[in-house]
Amino acid sequence: MAFSLFGKPFPPNRAAKAHDQEGLLESTQAMRQLSQAVTAGIAGTGAFCGRLAEPIPGFIEAECETINFGAGENSWQSNTWIILGRDRPGSRLTGYGGNGETQAGMIDIVCGRGGHDPNAEEEVDPSFVLDAARVYVSQKTDVDRNFELVAGSVGSKSSKYKSAVAMKADGIRLIAREGIKLVTLSEEANSRGQIPESIKGIDLIAGNDDRDLQPLVKGNNLVECLKSMMQHIDELNAQVESLARENLKHATAIALHVHSFHGTPGTNIGVSAGQIVRSASTMLDTWIHKVNNFTVTTRYLEPFVDGYILSRHNHTN
Repeated sequence: MAFSLFGKPFPPNRAAKAHDQEGLLESTQAMRQLSQAVTAGIAGTGAFCGRLAEPIPGFIEAECETINFGAGENSWQSNTWIILGRDRPGSRLTGYGGNGETQAGMIDIVCGRGGHDPNAEEEVDPSFVLDAARVYVSQKTDVDRNFELVAGSVGSKSSKYKSAVAMKADGIRLIAREGIKLVTLSEEANSRGQIPESIKGIDLIAGNDDRDLQPLVKGNNLVECLKSMMQHIDELNAQVESLARENLKHATAIALHVHSFHGTPGTNIGVSAGQIVRSASTMLDTWIHKVNNFTVTTRYLEPFVDGYILSRHNHTN
């Protein structure tokens, strides 16, 4: 089943081709074929990062923009762009650049304009949905709205009319040789000179769906709470064991008590046998329960064990 995105077919799990040149202009395609016919070996195939013709859509340029495009000699190009201009997430009517506002400088770094189905016969605006990979830096923008992000607990209102750096691609990796910090409220005022009303935290949202967004747990407090609960469980275990022991003594005393029934000596062994068995079984169960509690504590709640529930590297406040 094929999906449609802005009128373009978007089949699920579309197999990527090593050479996808379906959207080339006829003149460019002819040039490629001629080059391959004339040039021996691998010239024109793109091997060794050599010359390669591929479909690249044209870009609808705004008057304020400076464009750095991955163009080489003889029209051999790559679909890579660096645009310096003013904030616009789409057409020249969009964003604070489209509004004609000042202090809305923008740097837009794009690879793969047009996404999975580029067409050299088209001229396109920036597309935060279709373009393959992007780093967007703006002095003033509505970043959550532009990238269609849910509000989360941080909220989208706080992202309006503010500076932003956004990255979007199929996969994003932040790699540090000596640690990564995610920090909010580094200064008292933001880039607009405004003092935030509250401290905004960090949302980790999978699937762009914040309907079940929940607070993170503070690990040290959790361990302290669980250890306290285990201690209370042990104390309850001891109380049950004490009651079972007293009940066993009582049942044994009754069973061994000799009395006369219609002039015939007898005991209450038959009456108390079940009570003795239940009391002894309860005492055994409390002992097993105590061992299990100790095992859980030593397996998960002590920092020297492999199953320790706290991360040894990652922290949150």
